[in-house]
Amino acid sequence: MSIARRRFVSGLTGCFAASAAPAVFGQSSRTLKLGLIMPFSGPFAVWGRQFKQGVELYMNEHGARVGDANLEVIYRDEAGPNPEKARQSAQELIVREKVNYLGGLVFTPNALAVAPVINETKTPFVIFNAAHSALTRRSPYFARTSFTIWQSTVPGARWAIQQGIRDAVIIYADYAPGLDARDAFTSAFTAGNGSIKEAIAVPLTANDPAPYIQRVMNAKPGVCFIFMPTGPLAVAMYKTFSDLGAMKAGIRLLGAGELNEIDLPSIGDSAIGVHSSYYYSYVLNNPRNRDFTAKYWKLHGASAVPDPAAVSAYDGMHVIYEAIRKTGGQGDGDKVMDAIKGLKWESPRGPMQIDPVERDVIQDMYIRRVEKRDNKLVCVEIEKFPQVKDQWKEQNKA
Repeated sequence: MSIARRRFVSGLTGCFAASAAPAVFGQSSRTLKLGLIMPFSGPFAVWGRQFKQGVELYMNEHGARVGDANLEVIYRDEAGPNPEKARQSAQELIVREKVNYLGGLVFTPNALAVAPVINETKTPFVIFNAAHSALTRRSPYFARTSFTIWQSTVPGARWAIQQGIRDAVIIYADYAPGLDARDAFTSAFTAGNGSIKEAIAVPLTANDPAPYIQRVMNAKPGVCFIFMPTGPLAVAMYKTFSDLGAMKAGIRLLGAGELNEIDLPSIGDSAIGVHSSYYYSYVLNNPRNRDFTAKYWKLHGASAVPDPAAVSAYDGMHVIYEAIRKTGGQGDGDKVMDAIKGLKWESPRGPMQIDPVERDVIQDMYIRRVEKRDNKLVCVEIEKFPQVKDQWKEQNKA
């Protein structure tokens, strides 16, 4: 066992301190363990379901055997934005379950809480969602297969400028990813000689979006950029934007990741024509995605919705499998991360790579427009920004 792992185990109290020593890479057993921390309960349980379906599809395609090792997956409930619970889950998986790899996480605060744990134990962690730009700099054992807020927001702002729009209002959820979205849109939009009339912070506990939408209407911008966490608040915001007549007043609406096919039925036909900037929609027109969605529906049923969370988990499993193959399942955490850096592959969302320096994803970003096809609301790509890096890191070199 490494000195770092001994320090970590000896520092734990209670039941953790009495536990057996955590996993050592290269142990004689050819069973490798992957611990996945995802929300399976509470208002964000849809994320856990989508993650799990993506994981299951990848393993259904490729089997549980990687090289000469069997991969065992162990799940833990992230529940919601709960940093202490996420930290404890990571500790339990490392100490009690002796996992070799970790993955998952929806929420940035949870990932920040996990970082010291994996730093101490040198446990590789592939992030499936948490999108704060600086996360991969908090630990050399983080890699990410989802996106960053800056990565998805900057193309949207640049696209708005290309449409001749010169003034905007931003509505953003008042937490770390929302601040990222505000700053990213402002940076890119003003760089194109646009102006921000107002940036409106919305508490995550807000129940009535109407006062915020009314402020947008009073400002009369060319576009309103909205960033909200996926779920009820985002749905209410979009519905209220339509109900109060903001679109009829000529204010264009530009969204982000909250405009996905799972929630579009709740927003309804008022979403038709709304644009968003994001990394995936299941109607992306490429052969790899058509194969992916066909297999997804065959495994999970025709009513299942392969959304960005599912494809991010699917790609996360690809990164983990490739790391195992490259190291023969024998590498320590540093060797595993070296195997992950610079990986390239063809994803359902397009060509992908892991930045060899930042360990963050480089990918195509899409401008999408909500349309109705076969009586379903979907996000159709209308423009592509190829191989986008995280602009925050580009502006803030380590």
